[in-house]
Amino acid sequence: MIKRELAKDPKLANESWDRFLPTFLKRHLTTSEKTARKNEAFAKKGEARKAAGLETDEKPKKKVYTPFPPPQPPRKVDLQLESGEYFFKPHEKAAKEEAKRKQKVTDLPCLEMFTNRGN
Repeated sequence: MIKRELAKDPKLANESWDRFLPTFLKRHLTTSEKTARKNEAFAKKGEARKAAGLETDEKPKKKVYTPFPPPQPPRKVDLQLESGEYFFKPHEKAAKEEAKRKQKVTDLPCLEMFTNRGN
C-alpha cells in the first residue's frame, strides 16, 4: 500500500523509497548463526575467566591406579579388644566414663576464670 502511494507521487517516483518503507528485524537465526553466537559467547567467557585467574591451561595430574580398595577401618569392638576395654565389667566402664567426663571439665580454659575469683 505504501509503495502504491509512493508510485503515484511524481516527485518521489525516481527517488529511493527506503526512508518510507518499514524495516523489520530478522528474528529467526539459521543453525550456523546460532552456533557462531554460542561459540563467541563461550570464547568471551573463557577469556574473562583467564583474565580473572580462575582458569589455567594445566590439567590436573591423574592419580595412580590401584586395583585394590583401601583397607577397612577397624570396628569399635576390635578397638575395644586391642585396648582391653571389651573385658571391663559394667561398674569399671562407668567409672572410666565418669573419670573421662571429670577430666574434660577440668581441662576447660573458661573454668580457670571462675576458680581464680576468690584469690
